Amino acid sequence: MSEPELDVPERGESAQSESAHNESAHNESAQSESAHNESAQSVPEREDLEPGDVRAHEALGRFRITRVTTAEGPAFDEAYEALDGEFGARGELERRSVLEGWLDAQRSGKVGDLAIGSARDLAIGAAGDLAIGAAGDLAIGSAGDLAIGAAGDLAIGSLRDASGALLAWQYDLLVARDEHGGLAGVRDAHVTIDREKRECVVYLAHTLVLPAFRRGGLASLFRAAPITLARRAIARAGLDRGACDLLIAAEMEPGDPDDRATLVRLIAYGRAGFAVVPPSLLPYCQPDFRDLARTNAAARPLPLLAVVRWLGHAGQALPARLAESYARHLYAVFATHCRPAELARPLAHALECLRGAPRDSVPLLPLPTSLDDAAALTPLVRAEVLRHHLPELREPASP
Repeated sequence: MSEPELDVPERGESAQSESAHNESAHNESAQSESAHNESAQSVPEREDLEPGDVRAHEALGRFRITRVTTAEGPAFDEAYEALDGEFGARGELERRSVLEGWLDAQRSGKVGDLAIGSARDLAIGAAGDLAIGAAGDLAIGSAGDLAIGAAGDLAIGSLRDASGALLAWQYDLLVARDEHGGLAGVRDAHVTIDREKRECVVYLAHTLVLPAFRRGGLASLFRAAPITLARRAIARAGLDRGACDLLIAAEMEPGDPDDRATLVRLIAYGRAGFAVVPPSLLPYCQPDFRDLARTNAAARPLPLLAVVRWLGHAGQALPARLAESYARHLYAVFATHCRPAELARPLAHALECLRGAPRDSVPLLPLPTSLDDAAALTPLVRAEVLRHHLPELREPASP
């Protein structure tokens, strides 16, 4: 599958100036230091590229994509500043301290508030009187039970989802460099694995390709790299990758006819083999990433489309259990830095809609493959999507 011909980056891909890129690319001292903070094992592996994507296969020889393994050093600074320059002002990027904490926890073995508490304590509030759902299985851990080890069985690199299921977890911050060592792009992703269910969800969080490197195959490499990381994680978890469902999970803004960029981003993923869980069945929201504890502002979740690719099952309906895992796994990640009370209501609404569907599988909506694909675009436009969300999210946010 070829990389889309349109200049159609993932949601919010950077439009930074080329001069900003060149300033970074020619800072040889920073490059040298950065190399010590990046892993030696490159991604993606060639087998994870689409066979017909000629530009991606050529790009594999031009770019080196490696993991940033520590927040201590210029590699992290360069990567975060690049992401923040594009995503930060729109509220679509976690705070710097959150990414630092993810990397630090996995590198040094420190414990902290990176997991939801034990399955017996999955109610919101000290009194546990705000549990959602008849069985209370949609509520997120109490504020006093958010530390790893609270249940006595949460190893580093593990999370619990809102049902109490234990998930193996890793966070990857990837940087792409050109043949001269200059920064070409940044990608980050989370891999979560439910060993009991044999399900792996790869959450594609952010991707950024600097302008000088667009339309050259790097975007395709960034889509394939998390697949490589997921397959390695599945092997480390002791699972047979052939017997483990692998769900690639992205989130996209609904289409806006007045904002062409929202349309072409959907087209990029349509051409890359992704589809959409119908908003009527899974009205998904990204939680508010602001530091609400500091500002005392009211949480304002961001309605988005649940965009998926069930690897190895192109064109098939998605099992309802995997649609549910999309929401549960992503919200387990969000629970590492968002307060439980900010997550419970949007998650409960999404899962209640999904459970109300009279079927075991979810027919996916196709993404458009061109601007003329009105049949695919119509159910994905903002006005149509918002009507399935919580009432308070159906109107634009107040300035």
